[in-house]
Amino acid sequence: MTSMLVVPRDIDEARGLPFRGTLRLQVLGPLRLWRGESELQAGPRQQAYLLALLLARGGRPTGIGELIDLIWGEDAPASALNVIHKYVGSIRRLLEPDLPPRETGAYLLRRGNGYLCTAGADLLDLARFRQQSGAARKARADEHDAAALGHYLDALRLWSGPAGDGWTHGPVAAPIFAGLNDEYFQACMEAADVALTLGQPARVLPALHLAATMAPLHESVQASLITVLGGAGRQAEALAVFDALRGRLADDLGIDPGPDLKAAHQRVLTQTPAPQTPAPQTPAPQTPAPRAPSTRTPVAEDLVAAPSGRPTPSLPAISQTPPPGDVDRLVGRSDELAALRRAVEPALGNSTAVVLLEGEPGVGKSRLMEEIADHAEDRGALVVWGHCLEGEGRPTMWPWVETVSSLFDVMPQERREQWATRDLGHLIGSRAERPTAPAIPDGNARFRLLEQVVDLIAEAAAARPVVLMLDDLQWADTSSLQLLDHVVSRLPAGTAVVASLRNRGPSPGFELVRTLAAASRATGHRRLLVGPLNTAEVAELIHLETGVRLAPDVASSVRTRTAGNPFFVQELGRLWAADGEVTMETVLRSTVPVTVRDVVRDRLAVLDSDTQELLGIAALVGRSVELVLLARTASLDVGSCLERLEPVRSLGLVGPTPGDPFSYRFTHDLVRQVVSEAIPPGRAAALHGSIADAIEEVGLSDESVAERLAHHLWTAGPVANPARTVAALVRAGAQAKAKTALGAAEHHLASAVELTRKASLPELELGALSQLIAVVGMRSMYGTASISLLERAEQVAQRLGRDREVAGFLFSRWTAHGQALDLDRSSPLARRLDELGNTSQDPVVRCYGGAAAASTNGASETSMCPSNG
Repeated sequence: MTSMLVVPRDIDEARGLPFRGTLRLQVLGPLRLWRGESELQAGPRQQAYLLALLLARGGRPTGIGELIDLIWGEDAPASALNVIHKYVGSIRRLLEPDLPPRETGAYLLRRGNGYLCTAGADLLDLARFRQQSGAARKARADEHDAAALGHYLDALRLWSGPAGDGWTHGPVAAPIFAGLNDEYFQACMEAADVALTLGQPARVLPALHLAATMAPLHESVQASLITVLGGAGRQAEALAVFDALRGRLADDLGIDPGPDLKAAHQRVLTQTPAPQTPAPQTPAPQTPAPRAPSTRTPVAEDLVAAPSGRPTPSLPAISQTPPPGDVDRLVGRSDELAALRRAVEPALGNSTAVVLLEGEPGVGKSRLMEEIADHAEDRGALVVWGHCLEGEGRPTMWPWVETVSSLFDVMPQERREQWATRDLGHLIGSRAERPTAPAIPDGNARFRLLEQVVDLIAEAAAARPVVLMLDDLQWADTSSLQLLDHVVSRLPAGTAVVASLRNRGPSPGFELVRTLAAASRATGHRRLLVGPLNTAEVAELIHLETGVRLAPDVASSVRTRTAGNPFFVQELGRLWAADGEVTMETVLRSTVPVTVRDVVRDRLAVLDSDTQELLGIAALVGRSVELVLLARTASLDVGSCLERLEPVRSLGLVGPTPGDPFSYRFTHDLVRQVVSEAIPPGRAAALHGSIADAIEEVGLSDESVAERLAHHLWTAGPVANPARTVAALVRAGAQAKAKTALGAAEHHLASAVELTRKASLPELELGALSQLIAVVGMRSMYGTASISLLERAEQVAQRLGRDREVAGFLFSRWTAHGQALDLDRSSPLARRLDELGNTSQDPVVRCYGGAAAASTNGASETSMCPSNG
């Protein structure tokens, strides 16, 4: 890494930096600093990188443990914590030379167990960029396009190259700077749209050229450049850019240009640039600029009856029986399937592939995954599946539990037993004998687990290609995503990862965004969008479901009403087919629901109340439900349970889980959501309590039981005994901790602490706090993150008269503040410990006091303290 790159001296004039004041900071390009007219040196390369990271976080705090990972990765020295503190002091003095010793200053502040940089838009180019981009989007929303373009151009001028340019970023830090680059690309494309609308495309060409240089294979950016070049009258140059990119995609990746590039190319060929209008003289027009006609794709909300007066569509003769063997045939998707096969092909040789399928719920991502799985198996590959489950009751790392279990199943018995004795055995709940766990927390356990998963995949791939299928990545827990990051970064030869995720719904969390950014830089990466069906494909799908051959105008109406979503189309077809006879009148009179929720509820209306009650229990259990658990919860025998489920199975809402005759599974999780959301909250709480009782009564023994039980008891709220819920949450926390899923463990234990406080259970609260403190300490490298928990634990222990534990928590607080060199807080705690030691007869308490007193002389007596067990 280098801390400085040479750029022209007149950079301010060239880039139009509008900053005021003496200090200016740049991270949108190489790291640079100025005070007045003088450029500053950022210091040693690691110190400069620390500053770049803090600037790139844009005012958000970064924990010290994370900073160590970002700077050193796996090679962090033992002195890393002290080095960070030293660099922070040097950076503060660099930014504020007149800062008195030990003062924090105005720009680099301590927050919890980390730091944040507070430089605003008057100092930092990133803050200014976001300010101007936000102003541009607001002006655009207000239809002040000329003002919006001005703001966009001010924002884009701040960039001189990739964010944090000049360093080779490690796998942990790379997504931070890649995310900033993505913000630039997005702003460039938005500015291009506005410039084309105003007839001023040439004004955004410098920014687009830079973006295209930074991301030579970013198809949307390149498509925007081609469109703007064409709009500026430079068609020959636009076509040359397209031809060069098409050749590179074919040579480097073996793929054709995507839809965005093809559309841009077609616009240039047909000579349809945006209309040219003179540049406005004022920043905001008095009247809104005319907007282009809406190109919104009709969605399910548009499911309305045809207006009166429209000619009635006609249906040709109906063939009631689809061609034999065609019912399960994949409709359409020939382009997507071909692209998917090309993407996976390198891994079926001796290379790697990482493929992400994205699309809206119900669009057919899982169906495409099944097709490519069949293709890979036909080519001799081993296909293993991992399913990411929705909801807070999901077991942590479940997709990897499934994946590792499947890989174990194909291993010879001897090798399987050898693997089970290692850390992987904890992941899948193996009861194989393992070496005795160390008494001191093992900080390397998580890394060993990550490496062993990679090694296991490599061992399987040495025999034949391996394709890892991860479905519904948007629901993956943090620990699963972190393991995926590690696997992708070290993907063994002969291995492909194929994952699906929704591109609609809640915004993806930070960990998912980070995972997607890291995956995008993996060798053999390809991201495929699964879009809607066209009109002909909608008609074909309806025919396969019902035997009805729709006339073109009717098929077009169905396509409009469903937005081409295969799940919506399929549900409508099944709804019509349920009447036994499908006529033109059936189609026109049917109460077509406006969303899939209405489709599902309409189909549920034919079920009796007992069956609907049983289906509601199943929905609360999860996507898959064990029949014995469902029967026990509903107070039925398994035979009666299956009999009640038969009408639901015939409707296609649930069915036996493939490969598992002892459980049933909702055909689509959207169905489960609709059913569960229809249950009144009070009734749902009672049912969660009954499900928890049934889980314990039937004696389920798989790895997920502890976390499932905790989820149902917690969701049952006041229906469940609080002491029982706390015990379940603590067990779930211990289970997650054993799998090194520390985030999930912290969540379970924090819930347990919250409940004990509400229910006034101090004994249980103290136990839960002790475990939570340990987990938080492991996550923060035993820094100051657990201070508030230690204070609460000390208070609870005092109330219970536990003097030894009071001293232990106080000693931990003193140690944490001392390690952080926070003498203003550690010194009073040392005096309290000394006083406790002098007045107590307990040898442990006296030892703690002696250790605190001895610390003032540079000595330590902690090793002589008896156990506090």
